[in-house]
Amino acid sequence: MGTVRNAGVVNDYQRFYCLYGVERAAAFLEMSKFGNHDWYQEGARWLLTNKKKGGFWSLSRPPSPALSGEPEISTCFALLFLRKASGLVSVSGRDHGGSERLDSPGGCPVLHVVPGDPVIFWIDPPKSPFQVDNVEYFFRRPGGEWKYLEQSAPFQDSGETPSRFAARHSFARAGILEIRATLISPEGATQESGIVSFRLINVLDPERLAWAEDAFRNLVQDGNVKVTVSSGQGNPLVDNRPDTAWYPVLKDTQRTIQLQLNPAVKANRLLLTPSRNRLSEQKKNPRPSQVKIWINKEKDPILLNLDRDGMRKSTLKFQKTLRIQTLRIQITEVVEGTIGKDWIGFAEIELQKT
Repeated sequence: MGTVRNAGVVNDYQRFYCLYGVERAAAFLEMSKFGNHDWYQEGARWLLTNKKKGGFWSLSRPPSPALSGEPEISTCFALLFLRKASGLVSVSGRDHGGSERLDSPGGCPVLHVVPGDPVIFWIDPPKSPFQVDNVEYFFRRPGGEWKYLEQSAPFQDSGETPSRFAARHSFARAGILEIRATLISPEGATQESGIVSFRLINVLDPERLAWAEDAFRNLVQDGNVKVTVSSGQGNPLVDNRPDTAWYPVLKDTQRTIQLQLNPAVKANRLLLTPSRNRLSEQKKNPRPSQVKIWINKEKDPILLNLDRDGMRKSTLKFQKTLRIQTLRIQITEVVEGTIGKDWIGFAEIELQKT
């Protein structure tokens, strides 16, 4: 692939049209970088740096009335680039679903986040005397630890608009996310932004897509297992359908499931599917957060903390392949609900050998 430089600016808006051309090429080629250049991050940083106070784009000082449609044309091309307009209607299928900007609470520095694919984030830098050299972004999921996400490009003094230290990231998993920013000065001092919490929806989650294949990998089938539960109907636990579920009655203090497999199966991992696993059920979703597991005749149970995301399966990987004939599971702790007051159970129990 050769390299072509912008041949120059005949009309003011041609610089912005050039950026839009880069966006179109990247969308159709599905490329996040040209060589070592992250085209979107570099272009977005340049646009944010050169945006006028009135919220428009123009390189003329002041905008020249001789350039028809300027600055409206420049602004249109800038917005098409930032919105990744070609990607929304072409082969990439990525979008921001009409997402609005979310802002962290509190004072400066303020973190801004636009959910989508990719998620875009930037900060309003604090006023002097704190000088920002670069910004590191971190994320976590409910109940999880903070993890490093991205680092902004270093500070570039444009002489006009302060740098926003923008960055972006494409997440492989949908669900609830929290993002924060750490601002770093040239001397190494830091400032923390507030936290932005949001639900990421428009993501083709590979793990969620794999659910369609789990039924073929599941070694627990309706014909080779006897299900005994402390209360309620246990058959939904082994019907290979995530849309049906077992719920013990509210007065049940045992909340126990036992599977008797005949013949025994050889497996190296156990999967537990939450009972309310659809997006529409996540606003109020009481669910197990911890279980005890007994395998065969073992007296000491395995304590498993479950995934806090109500749309994800929890997995217990065994240290080696086990021959399993009896499996007993007891719900010991819950989240977003109360034992004895809320219906809490599972949709599916699976054993697999991968």
